[in-house]
Amino acid sequence: MGRKRISGTDKFSVEAVSQRLEEFNHRRFLKNWPIDIGISIRNLWNRIRDMERYAEIIHAVPQTDVSEDTEFQRKYTAFFRLRRGSKWRHAYFELFEECKRKYNNVGKKSRPTFESVLRALYKRTGQVEASFTSKMLAAIDPTKPIWDSVVLSQLRIEPMKSTKADRRLNFTVCSYRGIEFWYEDCFRYGMADEPIAAFNRAFPQYIKFSDVKKLDFMIWAMGVRKSKNRKTVAFEGKIQAPETITKGEFLEKFGAFAKSNGWTFQFKSRVLRRKEEIEKETEEDEK
Repeated sequence: MGRKRISGTDKFSVEAVSQRLEEFNHRRFLKNWPIDIGISIRNLWNRIRDMERYAEIIHAVPQTDVSEDTEFQRKYTAFFRLRRGSKWRHAYFELFEECKRKYNNVGKKSRPTFESVLRALYKRTGQVEASFTSKMLAAIDPTKPIWDSVVLSQLRIEPMKSTKADRRLNFTVCSYRGIEFWYEDCFRYGMADEPIAAFNRAFPQYIKFSDVKKLDFMIWAMGVRKSKNRKTVAFEGKIQAPETITKGEFLEKFGAFAKSNGWTFQFKSRVLRRKEEIEKETEEDEK
């Protein structure tokens, strides 16, 4: 069946296409919604000391020189598990203080971004530190989301494992933008209202946390999402199909069978054709 050419009055309007895309995005967003409010609140009650420690750190950020305050550094390092050497931590907290002052003293458009901080930290340490970059930025600007293993698993975002720094830097920036898009969709579709209200009821002492941070805690309390991926089993074998079936029919039937069992497959060996097919093709070529 050939493609239908869209012309004249059959053309879709920009508004109609945009609406269709918006509906698709909404359905996808709802399907991947990660927060079970009851589970999140219950788990947060069991780890309320972590929220207390976070509140202490965030309260101290604007009131101290984070590059010099060793007590702040000790608490921050312990809470966020900065398992790095002293030279790395010195570079990190120096950049932290610089970004904090810049955030407070420049216009909104010139404030530090995830990309600018990530690249600056890479220049000083030689390491691509997505998680610690996001935590620094979120400590300065609480409206920014964090990057960690729980968030990545719950939002179905795969980090790049390339050894090439340029590729990792670029890919990490794009992945963080994906996290930001998720939060934007969350507020746009009204999905944030109920979990934030539940957080405020359960923990009124932390009602001044930003809405992004409240959602972040709710996601964090869900833990790492279990992967639904099946184990990959590699095997070699020969499949002999009846001579009455064509190559295309065989692949179609085998593909449907594999899909019904939740399998994925890839034929790496060549498909043998019947002798008659080869002879027929040879005769046609000679003509």
